[in-house]
Amino acid sequence: MKTGLKLALSLTALSFSVACGPTDDPSKNDKVNNTTTPNNTTPNNTTPNNTPNNTTPNNTTTPNNTTNTTPNNTTPTNNPPGPCEVNDVFFGQISAMNDDHKGGVPSTDALTTDAGLGAALTAFTAMEEMEQVVDLDIAGATVIATNFGTGGNSNFWVQDSGGAMQVFLGFMNPVAVTVKLGDIVDFKITAFNNFSGHPQISKIEGFAVVSSGNPVPYADRTGMPLTAADYNKNVRIGGTLSATGTECGGTSKCYTFTHGTETMTYRSSSTFIEGGECMTFFGPLSSFPGPNADSGNTPEWQLNVTNFSWNFTKFN
Repeated sequence: MKTGLKLALSLTALSFSVACGPTDDPSKNDKVNNTTTPNNTTPNNTTPNNTPNNTTPNNTTTPNNTTNTTPNNTTPTNNPPGPCEVNDVFFGQISAMNDDHKGGVPSTDALTTDAGLGAALTAFTAMEEMEQVVDLDIAGATVIATNFGTGGNSNFWVQDSGGAMQVFLGFMNPVAVTVKLGDIVDFKITAFNNFSGHPQISKIEGFAVVSSGNPVPYADRTGMPLTAADYNKNVRIGGTLSATGTECGGTSKCYTFTHGTETMTYRSSSTFIEGGECMTFFGPLSSFPGPNADSGNTPEWQLNVTNFSWNFTKFN
């Protein structure tokens, strides 16, 4: 049954090469499990568990098994499976088919506007699971990623020339507009939260969209060492999952993800992911624990698939 699902999904992705998949759970129990965003709660196991169970199928592409029309004696041959390489035409949520928050234009150019996020990161001093009251104006930040569905209006990422931060307001406190990638936004930060070492903007006022359809920055990082400068920013990385994954909070599994000579953790709650698969990720870089963890443990880089539009699976 699972193989059949992958083949059907793969035909769709071959035509569009973008993120896809229905919002309903396609598994045998026919339960819808991605209609709301959960509260931001203390993580289970070894990784933060403040992301919803998005059970939409991963983006897929079909095998490269078309007939070779070049004569080779008199018998046509099939092309052999290709290596696991980054999908360099995959831009994640920016061009996702079934995502209300898609938008903007992918760009490798650095943002030049100082919207105040650098100052916000400097001002962040909250201890883990503690709220820090502040009064900071943000003017001209770019939305670079969001959660899926209605959760995208209460959980999204913003960036400027000084850095990137996650806005996590809780599903009961979304902003009043549909947040889209490429939006330039203004707002006032009134509180921070430290979730397992991750600095989060937890309360805001006066949220307004100034303009839409703007460049959404990202960096290709396949085979490259990741640094603190990449944290919370969009990265595109292609690589291979380990043969098996381990449970790591809620319904998520964590795999070792190998790209070039580099390895890191790949975390997803998808029931469509299988060990050994070739993946391309396009979304904000995370870590475990967060860089501001009270434990003082060194963060390990992690690709946390909060939104399945950030993931693309290649089938050989």
